[in-house]
Amino acid sequence: MKKFFMTLCVCTPSRLLRDAPSVKGIYTALFILILSTSAFAQFELKDTSTAVPFHKWEVSFDLKPLFRSDEPYNILTKWHFTEKKAVRLGLGMANHSKTNDTFWIQETRLVNNQNVIQYQQYTRNNGKKMNWDIKLGYQYEFKQGKISIYAATDFDWAKESLDFHVPLIVIGQLIDQGAVQPFSGYQSIWLIRNRKTILGLIQSLGFKYNINNNLSCAFETSLIGQYIKLHYDTHEAPYLNADFTKFTIKGGHETQFSFKPLMGVFVNYHF
Repeated sequence: MKKFFMTLCVCTPSRLLRDAPSVKGIYTALFILILSTSAFAQFELKDTSTAVPFHKWEVSFDLKPLFRSDEPYNILTKWHFTEKKAVRLGLGMANHSKTNDTFWIQETRLVNNQNVIQYQQYTRNNGKKMNWDIKLGYQYEFKQGKISIYAATDFDWAKESLDFHVPLIVIGQLIDQGAVQPFSGYQSIWLIRNRKTILGLIQSLGFKYNINNNLSCAFETSLIGQYIKLHYDTHEAPYLNADFTKFTIKGGHETQFSFKPLMGVFVNYHF
């Protein structure tokens, strides 16, 4: 059993990424451990008889983003007010980026041996994207030597936002009747607002192995319920040199339930 836990703890992200069966092996191990929790709590291990000293504070770093680019960066702080009970505070960020670039397209025609601008568009794109979340919860832990099994309930509040603004200059000189249709490559969208607010309840089961008095490794498997509120709107100028703007507005809400066999892989520091 000790070799099994040490194998999980020392697995490197590059190894997990290179060897797909090892990821499946973790999922299988999680399933077996969940089913055998009651039996495991009564099983005495010969090499875990050494008691780990009690620390009030624990800081956990999630390693999943190192080998999964779509996973958020998470840090989890725990205050152990008793040997078995703790309050958890988690902070996460999946993406925070800004863009600022320019785009220029021009089409000309020859009139009296001179190039005359037929269409022209100059845009400066400004974008900002941010995804982050806050978790607050309670943890109850069962300890047996260096090995711990814990249950945790977290309330999750997440916010996702995308803003895209394009100040633009458009020239269209061939207007005979009505609005001129856009040319190939024309950027009609000049404003995007996308908002998502997520309220969630996360029920987790965790397994932890203490490497020494101050370091441990752990992983969690979780059931997740979420209420999601959505809002999305765009502003467009679909024609050239015309006083015409198109608005699209969408909104609503949805509920989601999911199961994550590997919610987090943590390295923990106790002090």
